[in-house]
Amino acid sequence: MRIANFGALTGFQLLYLSVGHQPHSIRPRSGDCLRHLLFPLTGLLVIAYVLFAMDKAANTICAWVACGAIYYLVLTFVL
Repeated sequence: MRIANFGALTGFQLLYLSVGHQPHSIRPRSGDCLRHLLFPLTGLLVIAYVLFAMDKAANTICAWVACGAIYYLVLTFVL
């Protein structure tokens, strides 16, 4: 069950990252840029808190996934 919760929460984190990252999600004519950035950021922080509040096995998996993501980013953008 821990692995399923970790996978679901990680998926929601990626969803919030993609919503906040899209340039067309902040419409210059709407004048409500704060709302378009604040809600995805709040959701991202809440999900991150829940992930880090999980038990030790889930935190170990989270650490390995984070190491893998950093390794991928270094290989993609630095090297």
